[in-house]
Amino acid sequence: FRHRLQQRFILAALYYSTSGNSWLKGKDTFLSHDKHECDWHGITCDNEHQDVITAINITNNNLSGFIPEELAKLPTLKHLNLSNNHALHGPIP
Repeated sequence: FRHRLQQRFILAALYYSTSGNSWLKGKDTFLSHDKHECDWHGITCDNEHQDVITAINITNNNLSGFIPEELAKLPTLKHLNLSNNHALHGPIP
């Protein structure tokens, strides 16, 4: 349960730091209490190992702002693709 709470917190940091309310896709279901975070837009999980996030693929989605340092706290994240979101800045954690 703890890892899921941590994953949701990190994804919330991503949503809010990249102006999630302006996203073109997924903004209505991202952070949904009714859905598992592995079912949120652009999120891929390894379901064999306790539903841990392995990939974030949110491209061409009007993200603006900065990439949150909290992403570095996802130890199982192997793939991060935020391409074609022209208003993102800052280092990749």
